[in-house]
Amino acid sequence: MISLNSGARILASVLAILCFSAPGSAQNPPNSPAKPDEQQQPPDTTANTQADTNQSPASTTPGYPLDTQIHPAGKAIPWYGTSSPLKWWDFSIGDFTYDHIYDRLHPFDQVPSADLNLDVFRTSIIFDHPLKNGQGIVLQYIPQLAILNGDVAGNGGFNNTLALGTVFQLSPRFAISLNNGFTQVHSRQLYPPDVLAVDEQAGNLIQNNYLQNAGSYWSDTVTVTGTYKMTPRLLLTVAPAYNYTDVTNQNGVNYVANGQTIAGKASLIYSLTPRQNIGGVFDYETLRATGVAHAAGTDFESLGLYYGYQVSKTWWFRGDIGYQQTIYGGGLLPLRTVGGGGSVVKAFANSTLALAYERGRADTNFVTPDIGNRADAVYTLHLTTRFTYTMGAGIYRETGIDPQNKASYASGGIAFALARSLFLDSSYTYTFQRSSTQQLLSGIRNTFVVGLRWDPKAMVVAH
Repeated sequence: MISLNSGARILASVLAILCFSAPGSAQNPPNSPAKPDEQQQPPDTTANTQADTNQSPASTTPGYPLDTQIHPAGKAIPWYGTSSPLKWWDFSIGDFTYDHIYDRLHPFDQVPSADLNLDVFRTSIIFDHPLKNGQGIVLQYIPQLAILNGDVAGNGGFNNTLALGTVFQLSPRFAISLNNGFTQVHSRQLYPPDVLAVDEQAGNLIQNNYLQNAGSYWSDTVTVTGTYKMTPRLLLTVAPAYNYTDVTNQNGVNYVANGQTIAGKASLIYSLTPRQNIGGVFDYETLRATGVAHAAGTDFESLGLYYGYQVSKTWWFRGDIGYQQTIYGGGLLPLRTVGGGGSVVKAFANSTLALAYERGRADTNFVTPDIGNRADAVYTLHLTTRFTYTMGAGIYRETGIDPQNKASYASGGIAFALARSLFLDSSYTYTFQRSSTQQLLSGIRNTFVVGLRWDPKAMVVAH
């Protein structure tokens, strides 16, 4: 077991490295992301120049339904490299975070409350190797260590993430991107990444998981995305994906389902103007899991129309609507309903508002044969160049056969820049979750976090 004094020595060692790292280790940061106007242009795969070395073959904006870019884990901003001074050849330490967390869970059904006081250490280790034609291989490892009362926390200990991404430009019109994500999750995750992650520069967003598991598991997901530019305005995208999940908790019931998910998405998008796209989207997913009723052979199919529009330099909209069908098998009648969703991102002079809604299958951290309905909102206010306030809320409901899950959350947080890359963070999150499946916790959580974050990628907003 790791003692609390050992954890303190780990923190002191890392801070010493940050303070005394030699300037000769630093490398010039990569080119900055394209301006919003430039990122809204249709994908251009007809040429690869040195000026475009940081761009994926198909720039993903709110104008395109399938994401083809490489992202850091849980982030909406595409990967453009790191500005960390802790860089040696292709390896770097991207960030470091220390948090003290107080988490209280009030389970339903008259089960006693459970409190946790934890010290959490987290960092990201990055491998970024350039290839020909301006492409490259990115490998990101995010280890996390939680210490409870001087020992490694049994339920909040190691939550590790390993992400791999690369892009291959096979011809001027055809490109393939490969993404693989490995996650090791323990019961009662301490805090998720930003539930609704927003890219304020290009209007993109990602709805991250926030429903809390009741067991430990590991999961691996691989996605291969191919883009083919049929004409200067017509883009075909095909994205098959595979996920496998395996339970690792050994005490009693296996709370998280074992099994696999096979999925595929395709879109055919036509650019009406440089800021308006329209087209069709097809989605197919089949569950092959054990431990959850009707999840051993449930299929999901959807077909819809898509529209994306950049209203102005600071206002983005995208949405889709169509037909969705869930086929359960085993003599159960299929569920036919309307699916789709939409998002709005609006950047003001010193703040950003983002709204997202989705009705249909989504990438989640649990297995369900039902259709999820999810809505999120987040508002970020840059009070000064150093002080930022964020508040958000969301709701989740399911449609289909029993059992059905539902959840909601509300959160608020502040960040104060002590220096250009050093931040003091504090947040509070209220989460309600009611589940009739043993995969998920069922109760009310109150989570308080205060911590110190070294993040050279975070830029201070100037006004």
